[in-house]
Amino acid sequence: MAIAIGSISGKAIVKQKIAFLYLKKFGYLADIANNGAEALNMISSQNYDLLFMDMQMPVMDGITATKAIRQNAMLQSQPKIVAMTANVMPEDVQSCLDVGMNDYISKPIRTDEIVRILTQFQNKD
Repeated sequence: MAIAIGSISGKAIVKQKIAFLYLKKFGYLADIANNGAEALNMISSQNYDLLFMDMQMPVMDGITATKAIRQNAMLQSQPKIVAMTANVMPEDVQSCLDVGMNDYISKPIRTDEIVRILTQFQNKD
């Protein structure tokens, strides 16, 4: 399963490394995009099965990046997209789902949530 991690705002480097290490611990390889625009460039050159998309990335936020991905007819396949957000009010979650995200996890990132997502989307089309 090819996985990309969108930039995580705030203490980005530390939080990216935590997510990256969680994925490595479970045997996955992941690429890291430093902002939404970089994530779009990455998926145009490589197929990803799963994207962990931060909602508050610099340059382009997660909502805008997800809309662009979902509208991109040139992609060979559409990845599963999981929001990573500190905003978990029902209306925030619904905004993520409305633009085509498949699920969300709340920050701070927890191991059990990463496992839940990986289990949920592993080998599913």
